[in-house]
Amino acid sequence: VLAVPQRAITTDGSKKTVHVLIGSTDKQTLETKEVTTGLVGSDGQVEILSGLQEGDVVVTSQIK
Repeated sequence: VLAVPQRAITTDGSKKTVHVLIGSTDKQTLETKEVTTGLVGSDGQVEILSGLQEGDVVVTSQIK
C-alpha cells in the first residue's frame, strides 16, 4: 500500500496530483503526476491507488 501526506496532494476539480522529484542529485526536476486516492487515515496519510510507484519521491513542500 502506498500512502502520502495529505498536504502533498493538490486537488483541481476532480483531478488530484502530486509533485514527484525526477532525476539524479545534480539534475533534478519536478514532474506532476495524476493520482487516484483511496482511504484517508487519522494520521493524515492518504492511500494512493494508482499514479505512483514504490520508490517515487513525493515533494510535500517547495522552497521558492
